[in-house]
Amino acid sequence: MAIHDWQSVHAGTWHAFHVAWITHLSETLNGGILPAGYYSLPEQHGGRMIAGRRTLTIRHVSGHQVVALIEILSPSNKDRERHVVEFVDKVCAALWQGIHVLLIDLFPAGRFDANGVHAAIWEQFDDQPYILPSDECLTLASYAADSLSQAYLEHRNVGEDLADMPLFLTPDHYVPAPLSTTYQAAFHGLPEFLQRELNRKVSAD
Repeated sequence: MAIHDWQSVHAGTWHAFHVAWITHLSETLNGGILPAGYYSLPEQHGGRMIAGRRTLTIRHVSGHQVVALIEILSPSNKDRERHVVEFVDKVCAALWQGIHVLLIDLFPAGRFDANGVHAAIWEQFDDQPYILPSDECLTLASYAADSLSQAYLEHRNVGEDLADMPLFLTPDHYVPAPLSTTYQAAFHGLPEFLQRELNRKVSAD
């Protein structure tokens, strides 16, 4: 399924889709993709000035420690400089603690993340700036916490299909995160008139 233009609809529509997507991702990962001993749970994290945001955590039953995060960015992560800094700090803190991260950013770079949020994260680990490709404005990034000089990147545009991405569970082992099928399932759960509106905008592009 093609990626839709989520900037073109009300924030509440994205919120409903976002919650559903995280739920479908968690269910699918728990349905046989994650190896024995690992499990995923949607969890909510609140900032000082922002309503709680949902994160998908991957834990292991031995101590139930978080081993990985799946972060799907929302417009509120990027609408103020402070919010970008808070999000980047959260991702970097996780990586420094040995927690792997899969980042999904389906919103173009803006005033406070000129080259995308991945570039802002990358600045914390590499002296060479990351320049977002001018012809591909959406970003999927997978980070292995022990190899912070590398990231597994895919760039997309509205109207292009999602790519499944590696979700690291250990520095040497990952599973494929089923982004495409779960995106489609979440989209099909939206009211039909919203599906038509979003599909019409993709077709127009």
